[in-house]
Amino acid sequence: MAILEVFIEGDKELLAKLEDIDAHLLDKSVFDTIGFYLLTKIKARTLKGKDVRGKLFKAYDPSYKLFRIKKNRQGSPVNLSFTGSMLASMTFTSKDDQVNVFFLPTEDQYGGKNPVKAFFLNKDRRFFALSRDEVEGVVGIMHKHIQRLLEQ
Repeated sequence: MAILEVFIEGDKELLAKLEDIDAHLLDKSVFDTIGFYLLTKIKARTLKGKDVRGKLFKAYDPSYKLFRIKKNRQGSPVNLSFTGSMLASMTFTSKDDQVNVFFLPTEDQYGGKNPVKAFFLNKDRRFFALSRDEVEGVVGIMHKHIQRLLEQ
């Protein structure tokens, strides 16, 4: 039986580079970028009145629409924003290996708890989720991060 030995020129440098990439593959800065990306995408889509699938939100109930108009708020398109407090309370935290997007435990000027509002609004008008394109955007951020590590 023959034994095959393969020698790679510069293998020590390659191993050192791979170890460096492994050490920096997961780092807080890339998850900060992902967190900011997610906040921006979810808020922008929601304020345009679109759900996670890109479809317009279900219309407001007629009586609530009238109430909004009387309070000088738009009746349509539905954008889930009355005071702006709920979407403003959306934030993220990141670590070396993850990002968490959530609503701060704050209240709007009328005493409505922002995480509770988000929970119930998300039941009928799914906004707090990621579309396929948004997931691909996160993957793209990771690809760029890995590419930068390879080019160092």
